Amino acid sequence: MGQILDEGDVVFVGGIVGQQGSRTYQVHELFSALRLSTRKGWGETYIVECLGNGGEAHCLLESGGGWKKGKIRLRVEFISDEPEPEPEAEPEEQEATIEVTPMLSASPLDDLRAELNIE
Repeated sequence: MGQILDEGDVVFVGGIVGQQGSRTYQVHELFSALRLSTRKGWGETYIVECLGNGGEAHCLLESGGGWKKGKIRLRVEFISDEPEPEPEAEPEEQEATIEVTPMLSASPLDDLRAELNIE
C-alpha cells in the first residue's frame, strides 16, 4: 500500500531532471520540476509511468528511517464545486411521557358493575 508523502520528504527520481541537473527534490519542489520537465520535453515517459503503476524512485522521509527504494505514483483528485449533502441528523431522543388518566372507579370491575346495575 502506498504512503502519501509530506512536503518536507525527499525523493530521488531518475526520470525527471531539474534545471541544474538535479534529480533529488523535496516533495514541494517536485511539482515545479514536473512542470519544467513537461515544458522542456524531458521525462515524459517517466511521468506517464508515475501516472500509471509508478516510476522508480527512492524516498527519504522527514520522520527518518533512511532511504527506501520503491515507486512514486501521481494521483488525480476531483473536488466537486457542488456542496456535499449534509448527513441527516439523527432524531433526538425524546423523553417518554406517560399520561396518567385518573380512574373514576376504584376497580376496573366497578365500570362493568355500573353498566349491569349490579352493586
